[in-house]
Amino acid sequence: MIVGNTAMARLKAIAAKDYPSYHARIRATAFVFKDTWPGHPDYWEQKLYEAAGACTAYREPNRNEIENLVDWVDTVEGGVERPKPVPVADEALIAEVAKNGDLDTLKAMSGEIPPSVHAMVDGLFDDDPYLCIANSVFDTAIKRKSDWLSEDIGRHQFLLPNPLKDTSSRSHANVAEQRYMVFECDTMGDDFDRQAAMIIRLNKILPLVCATGSGGKSIHGFFRCKNYSEEQKNIFLDYAHRLGADPATLKPGQLARLPGGWRHDKSTEQEVFFYA
Repeated sequence: MIVGNTAMARLKAIAAKDYPSYHARIRATAFVFKDTWPGHPDYWEQKLYEAAGACTAYREPNRNEIENLVDWVDTVEGGVERPKPVPVADEALIAEVAKNGDLDTLKAMSGEIPPSVHAMVDGLFDDDPYLCIANSVFDTAIKRKSDWLSEDIGRHQFLLPNPLKDTSSRSHANVAEQRYMVFECDTMGDDFDRQAAMIIRLNKILPLVCATGSGGKSIHGFFRCKNYSEEQKNIFLDYAHRLGADPATLKPGQLARLPGGWRHDKSTEQEVFFYA
């Protein structure tokens, strides 16, 4: 696919314009990609990452910033948002669930935590699939698990929790199969007890395999969904949304925090709280 002359002129105009924020510049670029390649949001996302990576004058996009923006742009038609179901947290349910768990309880449920990032990745994938393990949101390196395990990945930040078909891209369309759903809720501040209670409750629907801190204010819970029915997965998704899940992190092709990895901007380890 090649950007046409009209689209190229629009991109040049965006580059020349003084936007009020970097986010606004990305949003304007996303609309150009939407008009150029209608109906291909995965491709807009890929091209936005390429454009952002080539633009060294600005900050790095926040995790999920481009994905969430693409989702929003995809709902807009003629300047008007099309009706689209938006997950809504059930605050009464969250308050009730929060009474029945905390971080200490989650830790007490854990098996032995593997001694290294390599051992954790090896345990999450019992075969040798193509994986994306990233140092930043721009990284698109895809290798066999065995190749990653021969390298020093302890300082990496992100893991795409589902295997890929090949090395062409880490897009949703290139996900080979969904083995994990990742729950994250970053709207609870740094209340790890409350987040842990949500994860413990979701463990009753799909089995929790790993829970790792983001090195910041959230916990990423990896739930195994391979070999479970679509009905069971939908039950999990519905309940996760009611418990305040970030919809972007639940997507099969979305980066999550690498268990035991290293968060660069905070110079801290992404501590693993649970492993089974």
